[in-house]
Amino acid sequence: MGDIRKVRILIDLSGDLRRLCKVSFSRKDASIYIIPYAPSGKFYFGLRSVPGKEFTDTFNLDEGSSSEFAPKLSIHESGQVHVIAGSKRIGPLQIPPLPELEGQHIASISADEFTALSKFEDTPSSSGAERDYVIPFDPRVNSGRLVLYVAGDRAAFEVPNCRIIFTLTRPTLTRPLFIGIKPIAQKIMGEPEGRGIMVITGWDPTSKYQSGTDYLYIRGV
Repeated sequence: MGDIRKVRILIDLSGDLRRLCKVSFSRKDASIYIIPYAPSGKFYFGLRSVPGKEFTDTFNLDEGSSSEFAPKLSIHESGQVHVIAGSKRIGPLQIPPLPELEGQHIASISADEFTALSKFEDTPSSSGAERDYVIPFDPRVNSGRLVLYVAGDRAAFEVPNCRIIFTLTRPTLTRPLFIGIKPIAQKIMGEPEGRGIMVITGWDPTSKYQSGTDYLYIRGV
């Protein structure tokens, strides 16, 4: 993609467009920002710790913070990661600087069920610094997630089946940084009355998680 500042990612359900998230980029450096769309406009966010080697977690959303305004998940070029919503700030966590990564998975944006996402009623924009990117899913697929990868060590992004690839050139970089977004189908998640979207990031993608890991989350319902 060309010189793009913001991309709104839409899910295409046989012509029925749904809003998933917005991904934007800093002009000053190679920092990445993710803002999810909550179906009913309610957000929860916080920091979690997962012990041991298994990256599974179950928790009560009321244990964290909440907001009626969309939180922004910031992944800075330096590797510092945090969530900001109004005056509330969670983090930071520290991952390796983005230019040092070699195609690792650094964030996931997961929809419990596509039909629970808010509708997009406008015409998608395919030009300019702010545009829309539509990802079609097979009508038989009812849920999915986007996995975000970053590589600073190669001239072409090598993760297979990445639907979106960004190449960032910034004054702070000695070589381009490559960002790939891969859609993955999954089973419907969550309870019917509370389905929405979850964004997670902040774990060290180069770690083997021998002693557990910390991560940041934003939950939109």
